[in-house]
Amino acid sequence: MKLYVATKNQHKLKEIKSILVGMDVTSVYEVVDDSVDVEETGSTFLENASLKAKALSEMVDGYVIADDSGISVDILDGAPGVYSARFAGAGATDADNN
Repeated sequence: MKLYVATKNQHKLKEIKSILVGMDVTSVYEVVDDSVDVEETGSTFLENASLKAKALSEMVDGYVIADDSGISVDILDGAPGVYSARFAGAGATDADNN
């Protein structure tokens, strides 16, 4: 059975493949339209990763793993956390968020 990774990030996919040597690992977006975006409505990284894995697993024949990432800064009481990609508002670039 194939193992899919819910990522469009080729660097992340390469890193996961290097860890899971010998397994048939590919991006779920090689078989699912890459315009499909799962809304990350969770309040934790785990919740968001679970949302992505569950939604995308319904679209493929195989297992799907996912992650959610961001930065949690102690002095900011853990912010921006799961909101890292949206920290500077809608349409913000990575530079804006930084």
